[in-house]
Amino acid sequence: MHPSGKELDAALGLWRGPLLEGIRTDGWPETAALHEEHLLLKEDQLGCRLAAGAAVPESVVDELRAMTAREPGRETLVGLLIDTLARQGRYAEAECVYRTTAATLAERWGLDPAPELQARLEGLRAFRAGETLHPVDVALLSVFRPIDDDGAAAARLCRRVTDQGGVVVWRIARVLMAVFTGAQRQDRAVDAARRIMHDRLAAGLPETRITVTSGPVDGFRPDNAATAGATGPVLWGRMLVDGLEIFVAARPGTITVNHATWQATRHRMAYRSAGEDRLELVLDDCDTTSASGAAPRAASHPPTSAARPAD
Repeated sequence: MHPSGKELDAALGLWRGPLLEGIRTDGWPETAALHEEHLLLKEDQLGCRLAAGAAVPESVVDELRAMTAREPGRETLVGLLIDTLARQGRYAEAECVYRTTAATLAERWGLDPAPELQARLEGLRAFRAGETLHPVDVALLSVFRPIDDDGAAAARLCRRVTDQGGVVVWRIARVLMAVFTGAQRQDRAVDAARRIMHDRLAAGLPETRITVTSGPVDGFRPDNAATAGATGPVLWGRMLVDGLEIFVAARPGTITVNHATWQATRHRMAYRSAGEDRLELVLDDCDTTSASGAAPRAASHPPTSAARPAD
């Protein structure tokens, strides 16, 4: 199961200083692997904090600055620093981080920032220009990927979202978020979730966790979103925090929904209770065993065990 924010804090609290400080480790694959795992955990930790709307201490901002200075090519870290500064209203500093990274990438490797990072700059400029985000009802699809996807797998995952009319708005570390708006948004989000889970289980990734939560958000700007990466702060609202709580509690290999999603889709999907204000979709044989590319069939029988969770 993907660790919670508290578990990540506890695990990273055990890390003390540079790895094997004072010992020459040039060329040791073990140290490179541990260093990479440490960076992934740091990315996951801050991603959890940002998704929960939690305050980020200045000491963490300083640490992020130091890490991005050491790893300028690690654009996920750079994106996290930009998002952290933007959440604190420090838009000028966030834009400075982007420009410094862009200059370093061009100077060292002759590269431009990835589209995900470029979209963040556009988001920063839009917010500084005072654009207004309007409240809207959405269905939010969240996917935890137990391993980093290669290019083909990542493109397939995004395509499952866009095929159902969704928009990928955030991809940080191993978590992807997509938004569905308009008519039948919950049905389309759950259909996308089933197809994604089908793909992941067929690929031998049973640790995948998916949630679909629906409700009102304070604002969403779809024209700032991209189909293949994070775009910055285009989605705001308490529902994001509620969705994170369900996401953290979800079990591996399941699709978990909140009560609003269940209520909108129970006419065509079967569910079982999974705790307060959350239910798990009952996956049929095609979802769990087929390795073909065919779309999984919808469960036609109504939920029999799902009841409205206690308030």
